[in-house]
Amino acid sequence: CNNPGGVWLAGGTLEDCQIYSNAEAAVTIKDGTLRNCLIYGNTHEAISLESEYSYVENCTITENRGGVYVDTDVFDGNVFRNNILYGNVKDSNDFEYTDSEMAAFSCDFSCVIPPPSNGIGNVSTPPRFRNPAAGDFRLEAGSPCINTGTNQTWMSSATDLSGQPRILHGIVDMGAQEWACHISVPADWWIEHGF
Repeated sequence: CNNPGGVWLAGGTLEDCQIYSNAEAAVTIKDGTLRNCLIYGNTHEAISLESEYSYVENCTITENRGGVYVDTDVFDGNVFRNNILYGNVKDSNDFEYTDSEMAAFSCDFSCVIPPPSNGIGNVSTPPRFRNPAAGDFRLEAGSPCINTGTNQTWMSSATDLSGQPRILHGIVDMGAQEWACHISVPADWWIEHGF
């Protein structure tokens, strides 16, 4: 909760963070990696990419005044994958992303509405958050973001924002948190079945 901005990342890795309620760019990246982060409720853009060596992976970016701003002089080398970029509002249009010349935004294996013209593995249907009104941006059963990311080497021993294994069901989910099936059963069920 900062004014004017939140995080300035110039090298290194920032992961497993919730970044919210900032008055300027929630995260400005000038080289470095942003991973497994939930970025929401900021009154300016969520992420400003100002380097060609910026990595944004497995983040959930939602309910911000703007989504992702990319400096067109450097955007070609950035990596943007396995993210959910949904439900952000730009001043005069519905795009989740923009850059200084409105050029195409490149991303892969992400939930982005509308989808960019370049990139692979993207989906463009709503991510189905569990209870966004209560600040719960975990995935609900049936989400198009479940098992639709692309696995990376760093994930083998990593955890997500909730502390669960980064890959739970063979293929990584998009966004900051893996979907886990939660089943409610009566308390006496455990006794009846020998647990």
